[in-house]
Amino acid sequence: MKKTWKKISTFAMLAASPLVLAGCILITPPPARTFDLSAPVGIGNLRGNAGQILIVEPSALQALDGRGIVVRPGPSELNYFPGAQWADRLPRLLQSKMQESFESTGRAKAIGKPGDGLVIDYQILSSLRAFEFDGLLQTAKVAISIKIVDDRSGSVVASKEFSADAISASQNVEDVVFALDEAMDDVIIDIVRWSLRRL
Repeated sequence: MKKTWKKISTFAMLAASPLVLAGCILITPPPARTFDLSAPVGIGNLRGNAGQILIVEPSALQALDGRGIVVRPGPSELNYFPGAQWADRLPRLLQSKMQESFESTGRAKAIGKPGDGLVIDYQILSSLRAFEFDGLLQTAKVAISIKIVDDRSGSVVASKEFSADAISASQNVEDVVFALDEAMDDVIIDIVRWSLRRL
């Protein structure tokens, strides 16, 4: 009888194992939803020629130097939207959108990133100060500090911080991303116009 019980017990464990595995599959979290940002349009026609410009990847604090969509539930707390992420690291995504925006003006001979092999006249250095959703105010906030550097002399031509807010229609991630995109557009348009007037 002991041997028979052992066989039955072993069979029951083997029979149950697919259910255990199936249970693990069922509780695996779904893949994160991925969101992109759009380069702003309608910057307007700008006269002149700004030479060749290098867009350096923005520097950022660790909280902003990733793919998480940052939420500020309180004045001193940062969090991320669960199950949602940017299409790339946020600084690299912003670098790409800034490059597209400068290119769309037709003002510069060439716009590039480090490693493109261009002979550069000016560098656009930036620091990402804020790119977050304020849950208390239901507002998207974007702030970027800019320095224009003469690549030949290494001197700073000009520097300024740009910021913009946009009210989100709700606290749903789709509306928050739309508001962040809107605030980013305003900031990048201001950066491009301001920069090209100084080159």
